[in-house]
Amino acid sequence: AAKPYNMQTFATSCSRLTGCDIRLARVSHRESMKNMVKQGIDDWQACGISQIYDQINSWKYVFGTEQDFKKVLGRNPADVEEWIWENRSAFIPGKSNGATRV
Repeated sequence: AAKPYNMQTFATSCSRLTGCDIRLARVSHRESMKNMVKQGIDDWQACGISQIYDQINSWKYVFGTEQDFKKVLGRNPADVEEWIWENRSAFIPGKSNGATRV
C-alpha cells in the first residue's frame, strides 16, 4: 500500500526527484478555484479538485487507504514518489529522458 501524504510531502518529493525548486504555496479555496478556472477548468471540476486538496492537507483523505483500489485496478496504489517518477515529464518537460532516480 502507498504511504500517506499531503501536499507538503508531494512538493518536497517532487522537488527532490526532479531537481527543480518546488515549494508549497498556500492559497485559499477561492483563489485556488479562480486560478484553475482561469486555466480552462470548469467551475464544478475546480471546486472538486480544491475540495480534495483541502481533504488531503487536513489528513481527512489519505491516499493509499482506499479499500477498492486493488480490486478496481488490479494493483496496489503507487506511493507519491513512484507516481512523481512515473509522471516526471509533466513536471520537467524535455528533461525526463535522461533523468535518473536518486
